[in-house]
Amino acid sequence: MKCDVCGLEITDEHCFTQTARNGVLVAYHSGRDCCTVDRLLGRLEPEQPSENAVLEDLLDGIRELWQRKGADYTRGSEDRLANFRRNAESLGLDMRQVWAVYASKHWDAIMTWVKNGQVESEHIEGRLYDIATYALLGILIAREQNK
Repeated sequence: MKCDVCGLEITDEHCFTQTARNGVLVAYHSGRDCCTVDRLLGRLEPEQPSENAVLEDLLDGIRELWQRKGADYTRGSEDRLANFRRNAESLGLDMRQVWAVYASKHWDAIMTWVKNGQVESEHIEGRLYDIATYALLGILIAREQNK
């Protein structure tokens, strides 16, 4: 069975579970809630989420990634660019150069998906969230260097 919203095949390996949210059963798979159980079972027509709801969902994904991975890379610092500073200094590079290397590995995976229709290591949505997060980090670097 496939998810009506994201098209992901629903299997045991995707940790399909159910929970109640405001009285509505919601299906979870790959850690994302995207449609009601009734819709998954074909009892209801798929709802078309509003443009704002879609944007909020995407921003929530970026926010979650920002918080989860940021904690590892900043080593407890409040400075979101601590990892870039530390590696730039130790390698004698500019933060932009370090940022470009980190971001390019995700871009390479995205280009593999564009060319082959799939990636091997991580679902493409994760890579797209990664590159969106790196774009935000790039904005912070640009702002700092343009002061």
